[in-house]
Amino acid sequence: MKQDLDYVKFFKIESSEKYNGVFICQKARKECKKKFDKLNPPKLPFHIGCNCHLSIEYE
Repeated sequence: MKQDLDYVKFFKIESSEKYNGVFICQKARKECKKKFDKLNPPKLPFHIGCNCHLSIEYE
């Protein structure tokens, strides 16, 4: 991720599953509850076919 991270508070994993029923894996469901440091975001997707994505929370 090559962008200015000065205004980023943290990253989190989101899924679109609650909006349209698209499948995400159990690992992604578990990781959705966590907040990730702006200098160490997770690499997604966890596996081929998972529909999770990275969301940015700004200050």
